[in-house]
Amino acid sequence: MKVMEINGEAVSPETSNEIINQTSKAPNTKLAEKSATMIMEVIPLVMRKLRTEMRMYRPADLSIPQFRALNFVRRNPGTSLSRVADHLGLTLPSVSKLIDTLQERELLKREIDAENRRKVRLTLTASGQVALEATLQITMNHLTATVSQLSKEDQLTVEKAMQILRPLFTSEVTALLPDAAEDEVAVGDIES
Repeated sequence: MKVMEINGEAVSPETSNEIINQTSKAPNTKLAEKSATMIMEVIPLVMRKLRTEMRMYRPADLSIPQFRALNFVRRNPGTSLSRVADHLGLTLPSVSKLIDTLQERELLKREIDAENRRKVRLTLTASGQVALEATLQITMNHLTATVSQLSKEDQLTVEKAMQILRPLFTSEVTALLPDAAEDEVAVGDIES
């Protein structure tokens, strides 16, 4: 019986229990546990708001996977098809077709890697950049309006909390995905 999957591999109940026991040996205080609980409760709410906004204001002729692919390429210029496929959770042939469509619409371009002609590098075109930037700006405006409902003191507290959390979670992502760029955990990385 498969309990969980780690790095694409099924993990047995015994291995799962070993992992849980190892991770529970981390320093654990009531305050740290309360903070972790709050993060697990609040971040999904924030992400749901961001996803809703971005879906609402994305160009109407772009599907969610196309929009996410463009956004990933924007944050990771020169990325490969396989990294886009990993990000979207789709097969390589599906992503190749999706990228073909975006290239035909002149939102994205493929370039052959100068050092390895078998590799293709993806970058946005000016049109692709404009389509994304408009959506991101509208989303930022709505998020700003939401946050502005907080007192100035609370806004500063949120800012400070984000400054504290960013390096903590960026280093964890980098440790799990060594080839991941820091900017992969940017605001625009909205999972659908």
